[in-house]
Amino acid sequence: LLFLLSILLGCFILYILGYLWFADARNRQVKALFALGVIVSFWLFMNAVCMVVGPDYFAFAYTGTMLCVCFFPTATLWFCLHFTGSGLVQNRALLYLLLGLAVFDALALVTNPLHHLFYTSYGYPLGTFGPLFWVHSILAYIGLLWAFAILFLHALKHGRGNPLLPLM
Repeated sequence: LLFLLSILLGCFILYILGYLWFADARNRQVKALFALGVIVSFWLFMNAVCMVVGPDYFAFAYTGTMLCVCFFPTATLWFCLHFTGSGLVQNRALLYLLLGLAVFDALALVTNPLHHLFYTSYGYPLGTFGPLFWVHSILAYIGLLWAFAILFLHALKHGRGNPLLPLM
C-alpha cells in the first residue's frame, strides 16, 4: 500500500510540475518549484523502491533516496527565496555556497563505501549512521529552518491583506 501511494503521489507531483513548466518556463519561481518537485518526486519513487527491494540491492536504492535528501534543503531554501522575492536570490556567492554544500554532501554519500563516514554500515532496513551523517543532518535542518523562517516572516508581513497566501 505504501509502495502504491508513493508511486501515485510521485506521479501526481510530476503531473503538476509538467503543467506548471509548460505553462510558464521563464518564471524563476516556477523553475525553483520545478527543481524542488523533481527532487521530491525522485525521493518518493526511491522510497517506493526501498520498500520492495531486497537486502542485496538495498544499499544502492537507499543511496538514491539519500541523494534526494542531500539536495532537498538547498532546493527548498532556493524556492522559498524566490517565492518571497528575497534579494538574496541575486547573491551568486550564496547560490554557489548552497550548491557546493549539497554537492559535497552528495559526494560524501556516494563515496561512502571508501571511507564509511556517512554510514558505518548499510544494514537492512536502515544503516548505522557515521559522523558525516550528523553533519549532514545539522546542515540540512539549518537550511530547512532558514527556509521556513523566510516563509513565516513573509506570511506575517504580507498575509494580513491576503488570507490565502499560505495556499499559494
